[in-house]
Amino acid sequence: MADTVLHRPANRRPTAFDRAPVGWLPWLEPGGGAGIAASDRLFSRAGNAHAAATALTQAVQDGGRAGLAPGERALAAAAVARRLGCFAQTAEQAQAAVQGLKRPREVRVLLEEGLPSPLTGRLGAIVSAAGALSAVPPGLTRREIWRLEEERLDDLEIVDLILAAALMNWTVRLTLGLGEPTTTEL
Repeated sequence: MADTVLHRPANRRPTAFDRAPVGWLPWLEPGGGAGIAASDRLFSRAGNAHAAATALTQAVQDGGRAGLAPGERALAAAAVARRLGCFAQTAEQAQAAVQGLKRPREVRVLLEEGLPSPLTGRLGAIVSAAGALSAVPPGLTRREIWRLEEERLDDLEIVDLILAAALMNWTVRLTLGLGEPTTTEL
């Protein structure tokens, strides 16, 4: 089967970062599999790489007993997605952060203000470090690590933050390379 590049001139892209769901349209025809999300159908063309990436994503997102709380991990992921300009991942991770943290104001500040973040305290340190890891080249310095330590994040939490930010960096770049966001009803 020849690959078909899809053109969608009527697509309406999001214009603001918020928690509203955002769709995603692939630039290549995803292939068969009714009832499966287009992104999963497209990624499944990569065979074992898709299964390995799914397992890695699940392991990092779950985090286990040690490391960041799920809401903090989601906030870090939202910061990465926001910095990289991915509306769909930002909305999804922001919603998870609100559910986990129960602090919608702080998530709204991240969505509206972006990076550098005006957030302070522990959440500000997490967002700043995640944002620094998203820069090209990565800008995480001793200053961000010191701020995390000052906010009493332990070594396992810092490692978890770095892994979560790295995974979201990869996910966002892959997503943006294979398609585009949409607010158009499909």
